[in-house]
Amino acid sequence: MHQRNQENECCLVCKQDIYKDTCIRTLFLKQEKICFSCSDKLIDVFIKQKIEEIEVRYLYLYNDFFRKLLYQYKGLYDIALKDLFLLKHQKYIRKKYKGYTIVPTPSFDLENKTRGFSPVEEIVRTLKMPIFLGLYKKKAYKQALQSYSKRKEILNIIGIQQQEQLTNKKILLIDDVMTSGYTIKACIMQLQTVKYQDLKIIIIAKNNRKENYK
Repeated sequence: MHQRNQENECCLVCKQDIYKDTCIRTLFLKQEKICFSCSDKLIDVFIKQKIEEIEVRYLYLYNDFFRKLLYQYKGLYDIALKDLFLLKHQKYIRKKYKGYTIVPTPSFDLENKTRGFSPVEEIVRTLKMPIFLGLYKKKAYKQALQSYSKRKEILNIIGIQQQEQLTNKKILLIDDVMTSGYTIKACIMQLQTVKYQDLKIIIIAKNNRKENYK
């Protein structure tokens, strides 16, 4: 019989009892963090494209549920949600990218201090893989608040330090969501100053914009 974890029996998203849906799926629940109702709203897309000839894998659709989840995490400072974003795909990522060093896309230090954490960094730490934190934002800059024509300004806002730590390494760049693609391109531009072995990218959520990122 499945033993309930009394310290963590509520869904991190809706705060309802994880076991409220009494069905056979409950017996096989391995991660007591999210209920099946909320989990089913995380729509897998798991597709592959290219950006600057670099392989990119997208995990989820950027739907209304994901948008609200990301706001609850980043906007309302609900750090406990960090455990959910890669939960379904942890085993795949660890196996597929074994030996890679994770590079999270950066957020501005002052915003991190206000929030109490760096959002993408906390998400990738759940993978328990080597992490490089040398990418940084030179100033506060939110892509979502910029007009589409001005989003390319991010190319001059992201920098890199201690890049020698990535020499001859295999790199996995991870971001939470992509809109225009300029943040990822800015990170690629900085990482290409390094003599790495390989570079791959994971975007946690893909929006519905039909853009050519190649």
